[in-house]
Amino acid sequence: MKLTGKQQLFLSFMLFSMFFGAGNLIFPAFLGRAAGADVWIGMLGFILSAVGLPILGVAAVAGVGGLDALGERISSSFSLIFMFIIYISIGPLMAIPRAATVAFEMGAKPFLPSFPEGTALLIYSILFFAAVLWLSLSPSKLVDRFGKLLTPLLLLLLGAVFVKSLLTPLGGAAEASEAYTTGTFFKGFLDGYLTMDL
Repeated sequence: MKLTGKQQLFLSFMLFSMFFGAGNLIFPAFLGRAAGADVWIGMLGFILSAVGLPILGVAAVAGVGGLDALGERISSSFSLIFMFIIYISIGPLMAIPRAATVAFEMGAKPFLPSFPEGTALLIYSILFFAAVLWLSLSPSKLVDRFGKLLTPLLLLLLGAVFVKSLLTPLGGAAEASEAYTTGTFFKGFLDGYLTMDL
């Protein structure tokens, strides 16, 4: 099936919003602060593992016709077990809990100082996952919802944060922290890997 330019744009937006998570927002700022003057070397490692390799992964899976087709090159049972392990480890064991807790810590907790944290997190998680469920119930509408609505909004907010940081920076370049004094590229690579995109 040949996609139009508009469809490709919205599909690209959906992929961006699918990969761009809290780690992609937090780790680069942390890396920039911690790497000091070697920030560009650290960022190269970060971009390689957080952007470059995930794009190559998507291209590889798309090129063979899907993750199941890729796994079936070894065997159909390997394909099934491999996909099960990936989905379980990335979903319920890591990404799903992290999605709710990071959103809570950054978006709700600062505004709820007198509310018991455990109760607030529980209520927030229920509302958060109810919204996620509503967005996910119609897979055919994901491109429309994410590509046309949420990603452009996300890009506008990121642009506002970027402009704000340029106009009112927090300070100049600091000394590199101990973790970034040697092997800055590889430390950045590991930070990119921690985004879980790869």
